[in-house]
Amino acid sequence: MSETTKTSRRQFLAKSAAGVAVAGAAGVGGYYLRENLIAEPTPQSQGQLNLISTGAKQARRIAIGPHDDIYVAADRAILIFNKEGKKKSEIKLPRPARCLAVDEAGTLYVGTIQNIVVYNNDGLQQSEWKSLGDDAVLSGISLSGEKVFVADAGNKTIHQFNRDGKLLGAINHPADHFQVPSEFFSIEAGKDGSLHVVHPGRHRIETYSSTGELLKTWGERSRTLAGFGGCCNPVSIAVLSNGGYVTAERGQPRIKQYDASGKFQKLLLGPEEFTANAEASANDNSAGCRNGGFDLAIDSTNRILILDRVTAKIRIVREVV
Repeated sequence: MSETTKTSRRQFLAKSAAGVAVAGAAGVGGYYLRENLIAEPTPQSQGQLNLISTGAKQARRIAIGPHDDIYVAADRAILIFNKEGKKKSEIKLPRPARCLAVDEAGTLYVGTIQNIVVYNNDGLQQSEWKSLGDDAVLSGISLSGEKVFVADAGNKTIHQFNRDGKLLGAINHPADHFQVPSEFFSIEAGKDGSLHVVHPGRHRIETYSSTGELLKTWGERSRTLAGFGGCCNPVSIAVLSNGGYVTAERGQPRIKQYDASGKFQKLLLGPEEFTANAEASANDNSAGCRNGGFDLAIDSTNRILILDRVTAKIRIVREVV
């Protein structure tokens, strides 16, 4: 790694930490202190809980593949489980994966910090795409038809590729760039070709057309159950088959369900289910909001899979109708 690259990434993390400090000065920082983790009384969680232990030391991302197999980017590997949670195989990687997507044929699109590496389902590398530059901090991948969308927290943009790795363009916020105060920058492609984007600095979800037109927004910064607090929430998003949303928050850990218009419906799981995650979030104010957090995926039967990045366990709940 070049000295320039190291400096660039240090600058990104320093800016992330500075963003947290600013939020604290604005009265939000205390939100992460242990005594302030619960901003309002939390109603009883609505989800039905299953638990899968990945056995990993550090888990980052989760994705669903063919037959509802579960893929987890953890340590220097991709762990593959069947839908019941039994481990099937493991693909060793030369460096840690930061994000992951799996297509209908089982092809894996694995994001390192700067680029995408493509593997077949047997773990054989098929291609490695060009680096997106020293400032790149890849944080999410989502597939839509022949397009591959890649969220880049470092460059604060979303890159568009074709399946062969050709860069087609980018989706940017109309005000030039997304506000991304930390490494959490989640995206999810819709069945209609649209792209749902968490705009963490604005505490909202934005939907874009494949050509980059902003179609709709919802969400607000608030400590209420329906809103999003902290510096960078929600940290992950997934979309149900009916167009509804599931979101995950760090700091005060909450998994919530919204309808297709963004109207709050239910708290699926609350802080009482994620004590270790809450503790990790509470102790990293100087680390740029890198600890704690979750990643979400939804399988073909609308099971909601929640990867706890602290415990490396997967909790599975059903959507609440």
